[in-house]
Amino acid sequence: MRIGVFEWATAGGNAGSEPLPASIRQEGWAMCRAALLSLIHAGHQAVALVEPTLAQDDQLRGYGQHELELYLSFPCEQPHMRLRDAYAACDRTIVIAPESDGILAATLQSFCDQRLATCNCVGEFLQQATDKWLCARQLQASHIPTPPTQKLSEAPPEWLADIDRQRSTSGGEPLLWAIKSRDGAGCDGLRRLTAAEVQFLRTQGSPPAELERWVIQPWCPGTAYSRAAVIDRDGQATWLPVTAQHLELSERVRYSGGQVLPRMAEQLPQLDLLLQRAIQALGPSPLGWVGVDFVVDHSRPEQPIWIIEINPRLTTSFVGLAAAGAPDLAAWIVAAAGGQFSARSTTWSPVAFSANGTTDPHVNGLD
Repeated sequence: MRIGVFEWATAGGNAGSEPLPASIRQEGWAMCRAALLSLIHAGHQAVALVEPTLAQDDQLRGYGQHELELYLSFPCEQPHMRLRDAYAACDRTIVIAPESDGILAATLQSFCDQRLATCNCVGEFLQQATDKWLCARQLQASHIPTPPTQKLSEAPPEWLADIDRQRSTSGGEPLLWAIKSRDGAGCDGLRRLTAAEVQFLRTQGSPPAELERWVIQPWCPGTAYSRAAVIDRDGQATWLPVTAQHLELSERVRYSGGQVLPRMAEQLPQLDLLLQRAIQALGPSPLGWVGVDFVVDHSRPEQPIWIIEINPRLTTSFVGLAAAGAPDLAAWIVAAAGGQFSARSTTWSPVAFSANGTTDPHVNGLD
């Protein structure tokens, strides 16, 4: 099959706009390159629209056009102008784009408008998952354990004080608040603030219209993980191994990579059911790759898991999971988008991976 990979940031998606954060470009190219190599490994012809400098990537050299076909994007043109040139002859395309500013939804709409088939979530599920405020409301309505969440512009002082009081009386760590964009991607823009800093931000630090774009929730102590699923047309999810998230914690939170933990899910017997309920809570039309971020807080033995957010797109953990035991992982996404899907039996290794796409199989397993 001829399969496309479209990664918005490295296909020139911000042409004529402000430069993108380095983290968005770095992680975007890591996912795009890994997906292309995975498709080639599975015997597909891989196709991508990329900036000229990236077409010279060392890992992509040496492949013939029957294995890899690259179309070049240029600063003078928006990528949607080249979609038909690059992807019209593709059976399907895996679309990778950040949720920020509605980019993911708009990109998928461009593919739909041009009648180009994708392997992505659509409809209600996409709408709920790309908005952290809507996602949190749906999780709470379905009684999924998730941090209490409010719009930063609307969080009443008594709500903040009540949660602060609960944390202090339970003997927990001093309370910090997570502030993040409703449609942010990854850790871009994620901040950890004290109550005093939150108050300053709300009253003096930002105009009211800006506050509408942010949500606030208590920062969950514990260890951050993610788990991805490949979901087929019937909504059946094939869950992949848990990955640890390596976060650099200061006021600004930075994601630096993670590690595949092949046996971690066995230590959390309630995890599969909880993740499945979280996916179902966001409505119909999940498809392809869906990632769920969660925190395990062992100080809460009765319910140690907090579901943090759901990502309706390829996530950086794809890089590590492809290297950890599924070099044809992108082909799983394509097969799932085409109908019912059953993953082959796989032996997973505890591979570490960085946000820039490098991997290290020689690590000590954390699980």
